[in-house]
Amino acid sequence: MSKQRAILLVQKYLSQDSVEEALQTIINWASENGNNEIETEGRVLLGDLQALNRKKVLRMISLPDLELAERSLKANAEILGSKITEHHHTMNTSLKSHLNKLIRNAREKEALDLLLDWSERHDTSLNSDAVLLSARLTRLQREMDQGTIEAGNAKVFLAQITNTLRALVEQVPDGAAVELGVNPFEVPPPTPPPPPPIKHTQILMLTSNPSGGAKLNLDKEYARISEKLQHERQRFNLVVERAVNRNEFKELPERYKPQILHFSGHGEGGELGGIMVQNDDKNGHVYITPKALGALFDYYNRHKLNIQGVVLNACYSEEQALAISKHVPYVVATTVDIGDTLAIAFSTGFYFKLAESEALDFEKAFDSGRLEAILEGASESHFVLYYNGQKLEI
Repeated sequence: MSKQRAILLVQKYLSQDSVEEALQTIINWASENGNNEIETEGRVLLGDLQALNRKKVLRMISLPDLELAERSLKANAEILGSKITEHHHTMNTSLKSHLNKLIRNAREKEALDLLLDWSERHDTSLNSDAVLLSARLTRLQREMDQGTIEAGNAKVFLAQITNTLRALVEQVPDGAAVELGVNPFEVPPPTPPPPPPIKHTQILMLTSNPSGGAKLNLDKEYARISEKLQHERQRFNLVVERAVNRNEFKELPERYKPQILHFSGHGEGGELGGIMVQNDDKNGHVYITPKALGALFDYYNRHKLNIQGVVLNACYSEEQALAISKHVPYVVATTVDIGDTLAIAFSTGFYFKLAESEALDFEKAFDSGRLEAILEGASESHFVLYYNGQKLEI
């Protein structure tokens, strides 16, 4: 196999993420051309890839670890493939054209670095402007990484920086050229799509503390939840509606379309019990029974509300949770009269962990919330988590 054909085949296979075929091509070329070093490295990588595939089939590796290992193997195959040729080809291209291409591909940092390097040697005035712009971009990136700037503001500032960068590029002489190295194994990055809008997880907190029941400090619970979500407010949107009656309990989720529905108030076990809400005149209380709750959340499903989890932070709410869990993936409930202190402790731990997790990990959040309540004197059995109609043992 010729060197040129090996290069083309490896390039083709890697662009298709066919790492095994790329490695086999490298091994075959190295064997035919007596390059023992490349052949040995190729066989080691191929063995690693085959072992990884066995773990994948047997489900002995998590998805994040699998993706990381596959990216690492592909990168190593690219490095090994580049050893087939002893040099990279070079070509000259218009500096201005190349800078504009980088900007179109949302690679502003690379464009600025290249402009800084060229202007330092050829145009001190342009270099001064580029240095200032680079500092602005670095500061913006730091604020985005630290989460100290709203996403909408970040987009505005980035657009301003990009426009200024384009204006600086226009000052580059048309005859300026740059020498680019061309690696035959390097697949140019595709033009990235526009960034998707940031998706908020909508949390709807419904509270009810009708007359006739023990006084609950529901505002304190809301404040604690809000505090735990504060640092991730670009991901979570917490809405509270207080003193709800039956109609509002039904209609508010349809209005806000939450992914998480949180109820705080009183509950009562038994067929005639349920969660306690205000009556229509809001001068007394009524119960929404487990049977009614089951029908309500079945209705939400049929009308395409994407509720992923329900938290019933109310006393004796396990029967209600069981009814709801037939229609919602995760439901949290209690088995006893928990009182204010334990209810607030659970919410504090639950939403702390939810905000710390990259995805909506209800099981870890439940575990964290229950531990907070245990630290305040609760028993492990006081809180339960249902998943698709089954109680989880966590």
